[in-house]
Amino acid sequence: TQTTEVIQRLVTTGKVARVTDPKEIEELVVNPLAAIPKDPQATAVRVVLDPSRWINPVLPHLPMVLPGVDDAIALMTKGAYLAKVDLSEAFLHIRVRPEDQRLLGFKW
Repeated sequence: TQTTEVIQRLVTTGKVARVTDPKEIEELVVNPLAAIPKDPQATAVRVVLDPSRWINPVLPHLPMVLPGVDDAIALMTKGAYLAKVDLSEAFLHIRVRPEDQRLLGFKW
């Protein structure tokens, strides 16, 4: 399946590690995994890990307001440029402390 192909690519590129040690498997938090179509006509999928059940409840609440389109427009000046950036796998470049990696488990 497409999901299997995405996961195999993540393992091959070292972005996801297979856990085989029985002790590590026992400590692993298994999160739900979903495959979302990238767009209605696409044959490719985006694999999404949902940590909301186990991780989000223990994170500290940091109130913040995300800027909207009106805020961005207000900051623009004559001659300003806009850019579109694909952040579809940006989260794969964020380091996770070794002791916290067990919280990002999934089973496939």
